[in-house]
Formats: sequence, C-alpha cells, structure tokens
Amino acid sequence: MVMECGAILAVLAVIGVTMRQKSGAFGPLVLLPLYAMPSVYLISLSVARYLPLDGTGVRLFFLISYLLGLTVSCMVIGVMGRVFRRSRSRKAYYLLCGSFNLILAVLFIQEMIP
Repeated sequence: MVMECGAILAVLAVIGVTMRQKSGAFGPLVLLPLYAMPSVYLISLSVARYLPLDGTGVRLFFLISYLLGLTVSCMVIGVMGRVFRRSRSRKAYYLLCGSFNLILAVLFIQEMIP
C-alpha cells in the first residue's frame, strides 16, 4: 500500500497544481482533506518502526492513528466545505471527500487485520 499511497499523493499534487493555475491560490486548499489518509498511512508506517511494541501493540497503534486521521480529515472537510456558496456543491464535497477518506481508512484497517 506504500506505492498506492504515493501514487494517490502524486495525483493529488498534480490536481492541486492544475487547480492553482485555473482558480487561483486558494483553489487547491479544498484538496487538503484528501491528503490526510495517505499521509497518515505513510507517517504511521515510519513511526511504527521505532516503537518498542509487539504485534498487537503495533496493530493498535495503526488502528488509533487511522481513526485519528479520519477524524481530523472529516473536521477539515467540514471547515473547507464552507468555501462553497451553494448548498448542493457543499453537500457533494462533503460526500465525495468523506467517502474517499472512509474508503481509504477501511482499506488500511482491512490490510492490518491478519
């Protein structure tokens, strides 16, 4: 999943650069919540190497970090959704970004379970 997370982050970076060219400096900020789950995955893998935990402790660390990442990203989605003036656009943003992060969290947790 490391390669997949790297690919997701690279695609989001390209989309952010394109949005910056088209919509100005604040356009790519709406993509900020989408960076959360792949970044949490990569950071938690890096940190877990240095923790003096056994198998169950490492799994618990991963589970807590994924759930915290999902919670923080949902809060950021709520804040960033205020950018949209139309209620319909805001609801679509909430639904799409939230489902993206939820699906990634479920995949990460499913990978963790033996």
